[in-house]
Amino acid sequence: MIIGSVLANTAMVALEFCVVFLIDRTLANDGYAETLQSFSRYLYVALFVFCAVFIASAVSFLVWFYRAYLNLSFLRAPELLTTPGWAVGVWFIPILNLFRPYQATREIAVYSGPNYKGGASATDIGAPDLVKIWWGLWIITLFLSRFAKQLAKNDNVEMMTMCGIDAMLAVFVISTGAMAVLIVRQITSDQNRRYKKLASEIV
Repeated sequence: MIIGSVLANTAMVALEFCVVFLIDRTLANDGYAETLQSFSRYLYVALFVFCAVFIASAVSFLVWFYRAYLNLSFLRAPELLTTPGWAVGVWFIPILNLFRPYQATREIAVYSGPNYKGGASATDIGAPDLVKIWWGLWIITLFLSRFAKQLAKNDNVEMMTMCGIDAMLAVFVISTGAMAVLIVRQITSDQNRRYKKLASEIV
């Protein structure tokens, strides 16, 4: 679903540029009015699809996040900073959502490692580079999105400028989504390997 969200976002930005081009051509009386109407409809459809896929991706990611954090109690992780419920809940709390999800992800990544032997905390070990890059991209995406929303309220901003900002935002959304996919796959694999390793030690 995360990959679907990335593709939907890319398609929507491409359609935006097409609409801007057609508006420019229509204003120049080049006979593109009918094509503009068609592309405008496509843009609304793309926006609907993007919103639907984004919501589905967000829900599926948070469900995975909850389960991954819950699994830590079965993987001999030391005392955790929070509960699985709050690990998900902090994503929706202003200010806290700028750093607490990162801390929870760091715990998941570190304590899911097949070679984690206990003792040291996730804070002492530090997050893997993949998690650091992903979170940095996510923070940039958040602030760029808020900047774009504020800029959209300014009637003096040209549509092509807004499309350029949307395109830049799309690059970060795509990058963040791609990194999220890698993290989900890596942690899921690590947890499976760690579970099998711990199970073999019991036997």
